[in-house]
Amino acid sequence: MTTNDRTYTHPDVFTIGVRDGWADPETDPTRIDWTERQANAAIPFQVIDGRPVNPCASTGIRYGRNELGHWGEALAADALVTAFDGTGGRWILMIERADGHGWALPGGFVDPGEPAKDAAIRELTEETGIRLANEVWQIHAPRYVPDPRASDEAWMVTVLARTNLGTFESPDEFPQPTGADDATRAEWIPAHTYEALTTNLASSHEQIFAAHQQMLAEALTPTTVEPSRFDYLCAFAHYTGGPLAISNERRVLDHPITPDDVTDLNDELRKQGFQQAMVISFSLFDQPVPAPTRETS
Repeated sequence: MTTNDRTYTHPDVFTIGVRDGWADPETDPTRIDWTERQANAAIPFQVIDGRPVNPCASTGIRYGRNELGHWGEALAADALVTAFDGTGGRWILMIERADGHGWALPGGFVDPGEPAKDAAIRELTEETGIRLANEVWQIHAPRYVPDPRASDEAWMVTVLARTNLGTFESPDEFPQPTGADDATRAEWIPAHTYEALTTNLASSHEQIFAAHQQMLAEALTPTTVEPSRFDYLCAFAHYTGGPLAISNERRVLDHPITPDDVTDLNDELRKQGFQQAMVISFSLFDQPVPAPTRETS
């Protein structure tokens, strides 16, 4: 048997995984009806002789599920939450995984029928105690991740959900997390660049979860390519029949925002029923945005 023909499934898959519901009880993938799973896959994959084939990588484990429980693709969602301190330094919210695979973004499996954004918010709350359902989220396309628990017959695809909480005078003012569920710890980590993130973790002999390394490197590295789309977060004031309120509107353009765009957005807001709506600020979504606003009298 060559290395590429290796067969392995962790014993916990057959016991704890089946008991807790994160593993398929079926031990033979040729007995699975693959029609529905292939139709629902975020990234298409082949089934050969009744066995699923990893569409993106050879893992060295050809048969079996390694440490994952789901035959074929398992879809996850991860939450990238950023905040800036008074000096302009960027921080991201991370968890230390309870399985010993290092520091990662809060995240986990998407339940059947659950939108990826909702899954990311749910997992964020479960693992850090912080709920950010009312924030503006940027949802990325599904991507294959090189999960160290994967095999050629069981792999992970994730959807990255991003939000920025704005600028605070000090990190002490950030929402304070508490590690729970699958996280032993949850903390804000300095990450003005990806290199700064890895250096900060390495200083305490910690490492980034292998499945999230490339994703974080791309997310934390500014692009030098002229963007083909501009994502703006626009804040606008309006009346609710009593107090003045401040709300947010996402606007995606193929050019930098202009006064005419602001006028068009004001017109749309009024058509949507907002009373005396007026845009008062706007910023590129990937840049620091104002902290969550509250109604004022």
